[in-house]
Amino acid sequence: MTLFTTPELKAVWDEWKEYRVQEKRQRKYTQKGEQRAWDRLQRLSGGNDETAISILREAMELQYIGFFPLKKPVNATHKPSRAEIHAEGYKNLLSSYLPRSTDSQSL
Repeated sequence: MTLFTTPELKAVWDEWKEYRVQEKRQRKYTQKGEQRAWDRLQRLSGGNDETAISILREAMELQYIGFFPLKKPVNATHKPSRAEIHAEGYKNLLSSYLPRSTDSQSL
């Protein structure tokens, strides 16, 4: 069907096919159906093996029967939540009112 560029991708793809039949009670892929699923995975991953593996694992973890864009991109940097932003702002506000300690001052 296709050439796998890494053994890990082939292993996860095989795991996906087994999951699909065992867990989701779907029929085994036909040759044409498997090629279409592979093509969709390649489109969603941009041809990147690491992203494709993440998509497959996330699909199984979230119990999907197909592939979808990742909920959390691979190697994504942390984006602070509103609560974190507010907490940081509050901390900065408090520090502006508190006296700054120096080495010469003693408590």
